[in-house]
Amino acid sequence: MKMKNLQKISITCFFSLFFLCAFVFNANAQSQAYYYGDTLNYRSNIIIATTNNGYLELFKFVKGKITKVNEIYPLVEDSASNKIDGQFFDVSLMENNGELYAYLVDGRFLYKYKISNLANPELISRKRDNSWDWFTGVEKRGDTIATIGLQNMKIWNQNLEVINSYRITNALEENISFGGDNKYVFDFGTDNFKTYNASSQKLINNLEVDAKEKHFRRVFYDEAKDSLFLADDSYLKNFVFNKTIGRWEEKSKFKHSGNTAYDVVGSTDGKFVYFSDGVGIVKAERNKLKPVKWVYANIPGEKRGWAQGIKLVKDGSGDKIIVFNTNNILVLDENLKEIGYYRPLDDRGGGMEKVWLNLDKSLAFANTDFVLYGGGFGPNEKLTIRISSQEYTATTDKFGKLKIVIKAIKINETRIDIKVNGQASGLKYSTVIEIR
Repeated sequence: MKMKNLQKISITCFFSLFFLCAFVFNANAQSQAYYYGDTLNYRSNIIIATTNNGYLELFKFVKGKITKVNEIYPLVEDSASNKIDGQFFDVSLMENNGELYAYLVDGRFLYKYKISNLANPELISRKRDNSWDWFTGVEKRGDTIATIGLQNMKIWNQNLEVINSYRITNALEENISFGGDNKYVFDFGTDNFKTYNASSQKLINNLEVDAKEKHFRRVFYDEAKDSLFLADDSYLKNFVFNKTIGRWEEKSKFKHSGNTAYDVVGSTDGKFVYFSDGVGIVKAERNKLKPVKWVYANIPGEKRGWAQGIKLVKDGSGDKIIVFNTNNILVLDENLKEIGYYRPLDDRGGGMEKVWLNLDKSLAFANTDFVLYGGGFGPNEKLTIRISSQEYTATTDKFGKLKIVIKAIKINETRIDIKVNGQASGLKYSTVIEIR
């Protein structure tokens, strides 16, 4: 939504920040909201990880209870050696040779932590790309890792060496995913859904979708049947890939009752899919997309649930659906019965979507304007925009969205780091622009 009153802010560029990382567990740490994360069954325990609040939170689901086990905090050191809070943007879990690893990005760096012992994580490596990209997402691709940046997407091996790159970007990093280990790259945009060949990087198909709001969206790919399940703001759809014409063909669709959609996952038995539309979770037959079960995000005693990201993992008793429910994290069984629940101790009033920032251009010239916009903050919340030692304020609209015109001023450094903090919610996000 556009704001009527735009603020013009003159800013100066500041020195590149040098990032350090340390882990600290703090039982009294305050969390705000949960939109998306990663899960994995490790040694018969379901591990849940998320960076939605700017740091890594590690949970364990055992015997019907979600317990926070640890937190890993990034630290930033500025040019004046004053330590300030940094921010992790995304996390991906991977098991390799019996050990559990967490891959994280904080903008400048890709981190590899060994977290087999959740209470005692070990930093294995931290790598910075020489191209000065700004990493906001990290994604598994087989036994390799992909970072999603403002410039491109890079593929890293286990030693954190770049082995490939793609000229594919998305302002919402979670909306880029892979189909198969090395078959497709999916890019869910605001009004289209693009499929690329993962080997040649050529665009295969561009589907029109009904996506009114700019927010987190994921799809489910059934590799065994070369089949795609996608939920937009009107329908849950199933596509099969027609190799003769080289594109997706719609097989079936189901018009859902919501006015938005977020995520789709598939059951391990190949019979069902689950999708989230904010209001709740729907279970549907995979062949005909006939709904068989649904549950509201507002579980008893919880008035602010809004189901966004979902993950499916199997343990000894069957499939479990982990729901990042904005105000809490839920674990549901395969019949959508709640079997686990976690809510942070405090409530600091975050927005109804994942925090995000974007720019109308990645390159601006001195004394020209560029637009910074975003969302996911609290409604009518005062924001602090930090530019080196200078601070400015802005206010979101009633939907927690931000739009500000900024005038660029060139100095010796060409890259500007822009940090936005919510004064009430504590939510924060960063982005980068190049100025010449």
